[in-house]
Amino acid sequence: MKWFLLLLLFYQMGYTQQTINDYNTMEPIVTKDFEKFDKKYYDELKIKYNDVSFTIYLKDNSYLELTDSSYRLTVPNSYFTLTKGYYKNGNIKIKGSALNNNSQCKIGTWYEFGEDGKLIKETNYDAPYKFTFEQVLQFCEKEKIPLTRGPITGGIHTEIARGMDNALKKNVWYVSWFKQSDLIETFVLDAETGKVIDKKYSEYINN
Repeated sequence: MKWFLLLLLFYQMGYTQQTINDYNTMEPIVTKDFEKFDKKYYDELKIKYNDVSFTIYLKDNSYLELTDSSYRLTVPNSYFTLTKGYYKNGNIKIKGSALNNNSQCKIGTWYEFGEDGKLIKETNYDAPYKFTFEQVLQFCEKEKIPLTRGPITGGIHTEIARGMDNALKKNVWYVSWFKQSDLIETFVLDAETGKVIDKKYSEYINN
């Protein structure tokens, strides 16, 4: 019964199935609503696992990373991880989603709150990128670049990133994958058009 309630809780916290261009991305829904950390449930897990942080596979194979002030949840078949952080008083501090293969690559709108629970900041990380994530997926499919869905806990995986390229002086997407077992190929895509504007190669040494 507890596992059912936990699953219900996390689906309420923000996952929905979306299909864009036939891609089932399982993108989280992130709202600006106030939330409170479930300390009672956390304390139960702390006693059960005799630790202050946990990584748990739920019965539906969702992957939960939980501490006393944050959680990260990745559901099966999703390219995203839902992240929420909380103040010591239990009030929501920040929430948003990032790519499952790169926690630094924030997607969509992130919300930040004051300790009193009031919304203080909204940041739309998609705004500079007219070439969308779904179009990046299409590019990877065309180039036969493999992508991992769901939780990523180890191994070698394709990584997607984006940001300002200082050399090019423009926003770009980066798609890095193992072209060979010892060679990483990185495509640099224009954030406006998706055009490949550079390709970089780096040697991979497995220690």
